[in-house]
Amino acid sequence: MSMYLHDKNKRDLINVSDVLDGLIARIAGTTGGLLLHLKTAWPELAGPSWSGRSQPVRIDTDTLIVEVENGSVASLLRFESATLINDLEATLGALPFTKVRLRVGRRN
Repeated sequence: MSMYLHDKNKRDLINVSDVLDGLIARIAGTTGGLLLHLKTAWPELAGPSWSGRSQPVRIDTDTLIVEVENGSVASLLRFESATLINDLEATLGALPFTKVRLRVGRRN
């Protein structure tokens, strides 16, 4: 039996297990669990603008470092950073970061 939380802003149900890693990481005072949760659930958490074109790679003090495909994508997503933070806070609650820094992925 699944348990769900009601997201008042989006009027959708959210599976409790989708937010547990972030909640546990915040209670424990670590960002490792939160980063793991962000990486695994990025498409659902970040939305269509970000998924497929970016991936969270690190939390550095008050900044979420997100790797993007190329400079064009970085330019487009830079304007959506505040929206991303707001959406993540609405889903996960208080976050240990308040900024997003975009970096272009390294080529192999």
